[in-house]
Amino acid sequence: MSGDIQKMFQSEYNRNLDEIIKFSDILSKTLINYLLDGEIKNTIIEDQSYDSTTIKYIGTAYSREPSLGKNIEIIRRLEGILTIEGEKLVLELKKGEIRNKKTYIKRYEREADDLYSLKKLREKDERLAFSIEFLKNQSYLEGIDIREAEIKYNILTGEYKIRVCGKMVEPRSSVDLLIKEKCLYFENKRQLTDQYNI
Repeated sequence: MSGDIQKMFQSEYNRNLDEIIKFSDILSKTLINYLLDGEIKNTIIEDQSYDSTTIKYIGTAYSREPSLGKNIEIIRRLEGILTIEGEKLVLELKKGEIRNKKTYIKRYEREADDLYSLKKLREKDERLAFSIEFLKNQSYLEGIDIREAEIKYNILTGEYKIRVCGKMVEPRSSVDLLIKEKCLYFENKRQLTDQYNI
């Protein structure tokens, strides 16, 4: 490969990688802010090579508990790992240890930030934003406090798989009383059907 062609190839790759990282940043913030009701305190690039990047997120997230009132929440440690390999993204997020057991939170202010994150993602991928919004609403309807979230996303095809799991804090039926944890899934196979598979 000649020097000029190599420089052109590397320049194009770097532009693509920059766009992928920008999209990944919007996606990560949306899942952390909107789905897990959290915020990022620190971002660490753990590994970076020619075609892959691993980023670690550290922050805090809020949880509901069945024994607490509506104006009292639990603050937990939030951890996440984002892996970018070529055009594929994998993001894993988890609420961990308790930082503070009883704190009054101004939820409305947080919700404004959450909706802003969702709006930014909707500008990039409306279907993905809809899927995340659906899972948030569904988890609330089923009485689930989301503690874990995972997404696998293909930049080239727009295909993705999302999984959220959490504690049953507000059981909606007698059956739910026996369930302590529950997971919800959303998958989009755009190449095959161009429709959502729930």
